[in-house]
Amino acid sequence: MKNYRFYKEDSGCWYADIPGYPGPKGDLLMVAGADTLLDVLAQGGNEASFTASETHFDNAEKLELLNLSGGGGDYILRQFQGNQMNHNLWLCSVIKYVFGRVPNTLYFKPL
Repeated sequence: MKNYRFYKEDSGCWYADIPGYPGPKGDLLMVAGADTLLDVLAQGGNEASFTASETHFDNAEKLELLNLSGGGGDYILRQFQGNQMNHNLWLCSVIKYVFGRVPNTLYFKPL
């Protein structure tokens, strides 16, 4: 498990904070549903953090890969904190930098 931090700039755009990422900052922009999920996690704030893993852990939420897309993957979050959600989101190719591939399942828990 690893902790990940995301921050929202004054422009309203969310970015992943990934120290050492070799590409341009624009690659770290969260779009296509990932940004709206971060709005939920941040609860009105401008920062969100969570623990994530490819292996299930206690009280984790589950993202399921629907298909590979645009170098990354289209995912669905069927439930969040016990509530039906069916939220679709896209995670770009940076997911491969973080996990070494596009995982079939990602488990996460807000910090």
